[in-house]
Formats: sequence, structure tokens, C-alpha cells
Amino acid sequence: MEFGFTLPRKSGAHLKSPLREQLVAFKEFGKATQVGETVATTFAGERVTVPTYSNEFWTAKQRAASSLHEVSYRACFKPQLARFFTSG
Repeated sequence: MEFGFTLPRKSGAHLKSPLREQLVAFKEFGKATQVGETVATTFAGERVTVPTYSNEFWTAKQRAASSLHEVSYRACFKPQLARFFTSG
């Protein structure tokens, strides 16, 4: 499926530091970010290890969304998630 519009890419120049450093330093709600690793295996059998950052990055109020955003139990999303990664 293709859409007839494109969105302009935002420059990363407004970021103070790399995302990894921002996630590790995040203590907005009183908890330190826990850093771990998630290990997975590709279909080709290769082992992939990626860093995992756990914290409460949104308040309960920020996570609350309109019931219109709940498409089904298998296909639901919170609108704040996309906004977190696209707003500066």
C-alpha cells in the first residue's frame, strides 16, 4: 500500500546527546533506567543482541488514550508512542 504524501524528516541537530545516553540518564519519575540485553535469533540462525532500556518513560495519564485508538486486542497502539519519537 502506498500513500500519496511524504513527511519531512526532522533533523537530529536538536538532540543534546545520542539516544542511548538520553535513555540511560532519564530519571524523570524518580527511577533510574535499567539497561539490559535482549538476545534473539534470526531466521538464518544468527544470534543478535540488542540493548534494552527499561523505565517508566510515560506517566499513566500520558499512556491513557481514547478508546478510538484501540482497534483490537491484537492491533492497538497508543498515539503518544509515535509522538515521543517524532517530536523534538
